[in-house]
Amino acid sequence: MKRIALLGLCVTFSLAYFLYLSTYRAATFTESLEAPKKRAHHRYRGITHIHSLESTGSESQAYIIQVAKDMGFDFIFFTEVNPREQKPSAPYYSEDLLVIPGGEYTYMDSRILQYNVSAKNPPETRGQSQIYFADRMSQRLSDEEGFIALAHPLLRNHAWSGDLPKGMDAIEVVNLKRMIEASWTSRKFSFVLSSLLFPISPQLALINLYQNPDEEFALLDRAQAERSITGMFGSDATAKAIIFGNTHLKIPSYEQTFAVGSNYVLLKSELTGNSDQDAKKIISALKHGNSFMAFDLLGRPDEFSAAYVKGRKNYMIGEKIARKAGDRIVVDMPSTPVVYEVTLLRDGVHEAFLHSRPGEFEITRPGIYRVVVRFLLELPLPFGKKWMPWIYTNSFFVE
Repeated sequence: MKRIALLGLCVTFSLAYFLYLSTYRAATFTESLEAPKKRAHHRYRGITHIHSLESTGSESQAYIIQVAKDMGFDFIFFTEVNPREQKPSAPYYSEDLLVIPGGEYTYMDSRILQYNVSAKNPPETRGQSQIYFADRMSQRLSDEEGFIALAHPLLRNHAWSGDLPKGMDAIEVVNLKRMIEASWTSRKFSFVLSSLLFPISPQLALINLYQNPDEEFALLDRAQAERSITGMFGSDATAKAIIFGNTHLKIPSYEQTFAVGSNYVLLKSELTGNSDQDAKKIISALKHGNSFMAFDLLGRPDEFSAAYVKGRKNYMIGEKIARKAGDRIVVDMPSTPVVYEVTLLRDGVHEAFLHSRPGEFEITRPGIYRVVVRFLLELPLPFGKKWMPWIYTNSFFVE
C-alpha cells in the first residue's frame, strides 16, 4: 500500500513539474511603446534548407508552402537531395510567398546546396555532381552563375575536410541537425531531457539543447581571412525522425522547425512581385552576406538593426568599406527586461561589448567585423541561468 502511495506521489509530482515547465517562456522583450523606426534597407525573412516528400522530407511541397505562408515568411528554398530534373523549375510566388527551387547534392563526403535560378545542365547522378561542382567551385562565380553553400560542414559522416574552395559562397554556421547531433554526442542527458521537454516547451528545449557553433564559426573566420564568404542559418527541415527501417515520426514538425530561427536578408530595393528578379535579389543578398541569422523562438528581431556608419552614409551588413577616422558600427534593438550583451568580433576575436541601446562601436582599424547579440536567461529549476545567442550578423569588411 505504501509503495502504491509513493508511486502515486511520484507520478503526481512529475506531472506537476512538467506542467510547471510547460508554462516557461523567456521574457526577452517588453511591449514597445516607441513608434516604429524607419529602416535604411528593406528586410525579408526566409528559410533556406527544406526537404519535402520529393526527397527526404515527410510532407508535400504544397503543404510546406502553406505552413510557410501561415507563419508569415517572405521566401523559402526547397533543397531536395540529389534532384534528378534535367532543368530546374523556375521560382514562383504563392500569394506573397516567394518559392525558390534549389538542390542538395553529394560532393565528396559532404553536402552542397546550390541556389541558382538560371542553372544549366545540373548534375543528374552522384558521379556527375563530383565533376560539376569541382568545376564550378574552382573559381568565384558571378551572381548570374549561381550561389553555392556548404551544408552542415561538421555533421558526422558529412564533415568537410581541408580548405574551402574559391567558389564556395557560404557555409551553414548554424544547422539544426548538427546542433542536435552535437548535444547527443557531448551531453546525452541534456539531449534526452530536451527531447522530453520539446512537446511541452520548445523554447526551453532549444535553450537547454543549444551549444554555440564555435567550430563552424572558426571555419568561417579562417575562410574570411582569405576572401569573402558568408554564414547562413540552416533549418534542414524534414519533419522526419527515423525510428527504424522505414518507420518514422513527423517530429519536429515543419512548423516547429521553422519557428526556431531563420535568415533575414537586407535589400536596397524592395521585392516587386516579379519572381525571377526577386529570386535573384534574395540569392545575391545571401551570397554577399547582406543578411543576419536570428533565433526567432526567443523573439522576432523586428526592431534589431546593425549598420556601419561613415559620416552621413550607412553601410549594410556584408558590404566592404574603406575606413576613416570617426567610423562606427551602430547597433539598435528592442527594449528587454533581461540581461543582454552585444558583442563585436574582429577577425573572429572579441573586440568590444556593450549593454546599451542604441549602442556604438568605434572602428579604429581594418578588419572583418560581425555582431553577436545574446541573452542571459533565467531558467526554471534546476536549469539555473544560461547565455543564449539571439542574433548572429554576417560581416562588415573594413579596409
